[in-house]
Amino acid sequence: MYLGPLLQRLEALFTFVWFFTTSVQLSVLFIIALIFLSQLTGTHTIRPLVPSVALLVFAGAALPPNILYPGRVLHEILFRETGVALVFLGWVLYLVARLRGISAEARGGGAREEKNGGPSQEGHGKRDFGEKGDSSGLEAK
Repeated sequence: MYLGPLLQRLEALFTFVWFFTTSVQLSVLFIIALIFLSQLTGTHTIRPLVPSVALLVFAGAALPPNILYPGRVLHEILFRETGVALVFLGWVLYLVARLRGISAEARGGGAREEKNGGPSQEGHGKRDFGEKGDSSGLEAK
């Protein structure tokens, strides 16, 4: 049995699926980056950022001399320092929160207490949207 043509067709199918999933993943990551930048800049919309970020992404993709260079730069420079910085950033944010007196209960992350001092078990998981139907008064029933 000769499997050459069948394997060539399967290779084309796998290549199509690979490129399609990669393009979807990059599109989602691009939108996430735009949302992050819009929140960071306070514009509340991604529309003014799309052309400039797209141009920066294109310029960044066109600059490397070969295909291995971006991977080497990301591995040797960015990921090593970023990993260390993220670990320290978590500890710094935790210490700042402790110094400012922010706790889980103050943020609403702790268990809600009943008037008699015990945790509330009634209506677990249901939400009360306040008197006017808005979400401003979210409280567990």
